Amino acid sequence: MKPKTLVVSLIAVLLCVAANANARDTVEQLGKGVGSTCGTWTAERKTSTQWFSAANWVLGFMSGAASALDRDLLDGLDSNAVLGWMDNYCRAHPLDQIADGATSLLETRANAR
Repeated sequence: MKPKTLVVSLIAVLLCVAANANARDTVEQLGKGVGSTCGTWTAERKTSTQWFSAANWVLGFMSGAASALDRDLLDGLDSNAVLGWMDNYCRAHPLDQIADGATSLLETRANAR
């Protein structure tokens, strides 16, 4: 199996498992990225230091996923690039969860490699 196909398959499986776990309410998820919308991201980005919690959650999520997948998905990016991508995503998808945006960036990077 090609590495790209493997990563996409792994992400799909993880998303399905997470969706099933949430549906059953048996898995507790923690952090600012879970349960906070992109609308909140955008509003807090402009007016509140609370945004730093979400930003650090996204950076940790991306770093953790790259490590878990043993893929350099952050190659060529810095924190500002990741957070700028999230700004754009959240402006376009204000009702999505912050975690959805981070997952979308992860999938975009995985598919580009």
